[in-house]
Amino acid sequence: MDRSLRLAALASAAVPGLDPMSVQEVVLDAEELFDVAFIQDTQQRRWVIRAPRTEVAAAHLDASLAMLALLVRRVPFAVPAAKGFAPIPKIGRAAVHAFIPGSPLDLAALTPTHPLTAQLGRTIALIHNVDRALFDEAGLASYDAQTYRQRHVAEIDRGAATGRVPAALLARWEEALDDVRLWRFAPTPVHGDLSGSDVLVTFSDPRDPASATIRGVTGWDAAKVADPADDFAALLSAARSDVVDAVLRAYAHVRVERPDEHLLARARLGSELTLLGRLLHAVATRNDVLTEATTARLRRLDDMVHDPANSRRLQIVPAPPVSGGVPSTPVQAPEGRQSTDQPGADSSAADVSAADVSSSGDDRVDVDRVDASDDEPRDESDADVDGDATDVIDSVAEAVGAAAEHPSDAPVDTDDAVDDAAEDAAGAEDPDNAEGDATEADATEAHMPVWSDDESGGQTDAGDDVAAPDRDDPEQPGAADGR
Repeated sequence: MDRSLRLAALASAAVPGLDPMSVQEVVLDAEELFDVAFIQDTQQRRWVIRAPRTEVAAAHLDASLAMLALLVRRVPFAVPAAKGFAPIPKIGRAAVHAFIPGSPLDLAALTPTHPLTAQLGRTIALIHNVDRALFDEAGLASYDAQTYRQRHVAEIDRGAATGRVPAALLARWEEALDDVRLWRFAPTPVHGDLSGSDVLVTFSDPRDPASATIRGVTGWDAAKVADPADDFAALLSAARSDVVDAVLRAYAHVRVERPDEHLLARARLGSELTLLGRLLHAVATRNDVLTEATTARLRRLDDMVHDPANSRRLQIVPAPPVSGGVPSTPVQAPEGRQSTDQPGADSSAADVSAADVSSSGDDRVDVDRVDASDDEPRDESDADVDGDATDVIDSVAEAVGAAAEHPSDAPVDTDDAVDDAAEDAAGAEDPDNAEGDATEADATEAHMPVWSDDESGGQTDAGDDVAAPDRDDPEQPGAADGR
């Protein structure tokens, strides 16, 4: 049976009254864990079905959906809670949920005073304020500070074994892991992979960009109890430093526990290790083209963070405190990168105000451009379709204008012709497969300009006149809802 028809049949079996009228399958590569399709039924309702390909994927899906079923009534934004299930012999079960309307948030387009900036900080805080017992009840992974640190150590060791990571970059990461000051945090429920494409925005007034509201959060496959810094990694690598500070202030205002003083330092480390993770994935899957492209990006990252002009503002390990002009005794890490500090130890010393945690200078390192479609599969949930957000382009122009006035805050563009050619070659080798981790969002974003995206899914200049598609046109899958 054709896979699209199979997914439509599963969706119909999962949700009573769902009579499929059209199906749009998301083309994912052979290494992905799920088959995904968007479905519109005869009542003009839109749905998403995710069917696991293996028993392991089915177990992951069940755990995340169990958590979302508990979370849906505890947060003020929409999450992709399942509306029905259909059995898949010898594997598990497929899950169906409804679209969440909205457009993915462009983190680079945010300004400190835009309403979405504070909303983003509050949204992250609400996720982190969730009772961790809810995540534990759903069977999600849980790590204390030292266990999580050891996972990073193991990942860096695997990266070193490839011979493709610059020695100075490895030393930079190991220094951060050896500094016990950084690894004193209270394990927290986290989204785990929060990027702009996971945050869906709608507009109460399509003519007023300031009317934007965060409507939903998707992409919960990496949810766990771990380091709260994980949910700031993508923000730190994409947004301006003053935007990061504004998000953190709003976060600290809503957060039940005050953020620890080294949260942004670990977020910076996490954003750089994201690129290492892609290298390990490319090597493990024997994707030679992506391996070479990612290796080149690691070399550029090494050059950037060790450039004297950038090294201070992009440092991970903070300078030792100074008292009376005499440096205090530095904290020594035991051999083997082991630490006897327990999570949450001396929490009064670790807790600081948002101003103490705020970033200085331009904190962004562009480590998230190996593949334009490497996010995890995204989900959607119930909500009504909002009006067209065509005029949001005006806010992008304002953001670009503000950025032009502050050259030091401009995004660091690490793309080069070699990597672009390598990635084009990868696409030419297998036109049916997306490089890296293709997502549900990719299929819909191809039809929707999101802030500065054009209708073909490519990037445009933020000041260009880009018309949003008709979000109520049922012939444009994903256009109406944005996801």
